[in-house]
Amino acid sequence: MITEIEAIIFDMDGVIVDTEYLHIKAADRACRAYDITVPRSVWYQFVGKPDKAAFAHVVKTLTDGTVVTSETLAALKDRHYSALLTDHIRPVPGALDFIRSARPRFRMGLATSGIRQDQARVFELLGLNGLFDAVITVEDVVNGKPHPEPYLRAAERLGVLPAKSLVIEDAVNGIYAAKAAGCKAVGITTSFPPDVLRKAGADAVVDGFEALFTALGFSDRCLADDKKK
Repeated sequence: MITEIEAIIFDMDGVIVDTEYLHIKAADRACRAYDITVPRSVWYQFVGKPDKAAFAHVVKTLTDGTVVTSETLAALKDRHYSALLTDHIRPVPGALDFIRSARPRFRMGLATSGIRQDQARVFELLGLNGLFDAVITVEDVVNGKPHPEPYLRAAERLGVLPAKSLVIEDAVNGIYAAKAAGCKAVGITTSFPPDVLRKAGADAVVDGFEALFTALGFSDRCLADDKKK
């Protein structure tokens, strides 16, 4: 699998940056403002999907449809998330090291279900500007994950075939999207257990970036100081 790869396409939340819990916290705060209680299991169904899908489900199933719109909830969640991100951002262990080491060897892409404002803030805070050849956010696609469009667009902008692209994902919906696009997919167990990612179709599952260094045969590394970020 590895010898055929020309590009690596990363998801962002849960892969590069440990923010899935911040998204859930921000979404909870938005809903509580309208006295809506959402079970944690509901949020996990939508990990990797655009916010609009999650809030449309919440409004449809947990309200009578007159309390608040999904658009209002999404906008409020974005405000809460932006505040939380600045104070609590932290990279997934090994992610920055891996990105800098992979950069000279592969075309580098990002396909996130987040909005561009959040992607830009993450890149600024973690020093990632200039390290990616293509960046796709939810605002660049008509259909978000689990639809294949985000990864198809990323591969297109990178100038590589999907079959020559390795996707790194933490979420079931992201694995679905990557495989539907025709990409190879590695699941990283930051959000879901290994068996769930394998069942979703991941070609391989790892518990962290150390295993990816070995799989890709990196003999040298561009070390990043994750602790000071």
